[in-house]
Amino acid sequence: NGGNGEGDTFKEMLWKGRVLYGMMMFDEWQALNYLCTRPEVDTSRIGSFGISMGSTKSWWLAALDERITCCMDLCCLTDYEALIANKGLARHGIYYYVPSLLKHFQTAEINELIVPRRRLSLNGRFDGLTPPEGVEKVRDYLAPLYAQYGKAEDCRIELFECKHEELPEMRAIIVEWIDQLTMDN
Repeated sequence: NGGNGEGDTFKEMLWKGRVLYGMMMFDEWQALNYLCTRPEVDTSRIGSFGISMGSTKSWWLAALDERITCCMDLCCLTDYEALIANKGLARHGIYYYVPSLLKHFQTAEINELIVPRRRLSLNGRFDGLTPPEGVEKVRDYLAPLYAQYGKAEDCRIELFECKHEELPEMRAIIVEWIDQLTMDN
């Protein structure tokens, strides 16, 4: 069964000194490495995008690798403390959790590693996976940093009146950002 397999994998990896989420991010990083070897890829214009868990992987990958010039995510900019306060830990899969992470980093600080590269995050106000006060906390932390670089317009973090879903107006904004990425340089 999928749930037991995931839980068993997570637990076995902990015993062996590994973290499932770390291995998932390693896979993303390896895919980026491969992408950058392709002759048809302009490595100066690589963007990351994901929805839900892919959203989280998008902003983690952009934080960890400066080759990502534009980070876009949909439905999962989760501030960890807001998630705890909202009793939402069970809403995310076991793979979402990194041992001792909160001793060192919060969501905003991970996202700070993306500054001053372009940053788009669109989330639902009624999404139980993404408490709105956490989205606002991250936005309010990042906005002044982008302003310091003279790039306030390159950070757009918004809430929409929806749950964990993509609305047509969200899609339009994402397409606009992708179009802009292809026109840059």
